[in-house]
Amino acid sequence: MMSHLWLFTRSEKMMLTIVGYESSLLEEQLKKKLNEELKQEINKPNEIVQALIDRTLFIKFLEDNRIINSFFYEHFFNDKDLTYKKLLKEKNPKNINLLFEKIN
Repeated sequence: MMSHLWLFTRSEKMMLTIVGYESSLLEEQLKKKLNEELKQEINKPNEIVQALIDRTLFIKFLEDNRIINSFFYEHFFNDKDLTYKKLLKEKNPKNINLLFEKIN
């Protein structure tokens, strides 16, 4: 193993110290930013799930109060026997998105 002898002037040592300090400060800022971004990404699925729950409750409320009824489904989906539950069972995102669009 080869050892190195480094000779630095006083100003070079000061510069290395400053560069090292700035580098560690930058590293800390990057770590902090990365942690913030990760926390936001982790919360996104929860927000999506909450939005779907809210929409489902709203649609069920509209159906229970007969605001969305067979006439509504027949007009927009050409099926008077359709309900939100049946739409979900079909697993057709196009129709579910159409329903969400119409109630907004």
